[in-house]
Amino acid sequence: AGSTTTAVVLGTVEGVTPSAVDDFYNGAVIVFTSGALAGQRTDITDYNGTTKVATVTALTGAPADTVAAVIV
Repeated sequence: AGSTTTAVVLGTVEGVTPSAVDDFYNGAVIVFTSGALAGQRTDITDYNGTTKVATVTALTGAPADTVAAVIV
């Protein structure tokens, strides 16, 4: 089942503050490695460098604040 969850706030990327550049992660894939979404992947369609919010294709649920993921 799908969801309308389409925003993911990036806390850190590879241990550092996420990029401040708009669209920096566009076209990348985010893969969740922990929490309820572990194993799910989705594409990043937009990124706001000021708010650190990645717009993604809908997920089955909202990621928790402490969930881990990788961006590829």
